[in-house]
Amino acid sequence: MNIEFYHKNITSLGDATRAYVEEKLEVLEKQTDIRDASVDIAQNKDGMFVMHVTVRAASGTEYNAEETQESVNACVDIIQDELRTQIRRDREKTRDLKRRGGRSLKKKMTIDTNARF
Repeated sequence: MNIEFYHKNITSLGDATRAYVEEKLEVLEKQTDIRDASVDIAQNKDGMFVMHVTVRAASGTEYNAEETQESVNACVDIIQDELRTQIRRDREKTRDLKRRGGRSLKKKMTIDTNARF
């Protein structure tokens, strides 16, 4: 997975922070095939960190999450949960649509027109 980091109003992003973000995003690869990710980190005037992550799956689907917290690590933890939820919902939606299609075909093939499925 290719991860691009962009930072604004931050002098440098430490190696430990980069490693933590990469570790958390690599966990998402177990759920879907991720092609690349973009991580935007900024620090506002209040000293809070704003993080926006865009993950692109191999299927072409984009998953986005944004969070504002006092530390970068807290942002990453919350964003990982949001992205995991989005990926799970998308996967379940696809599965349910396939099942519904199969049910309608089965219903059309039924000899008894009063049968319920």
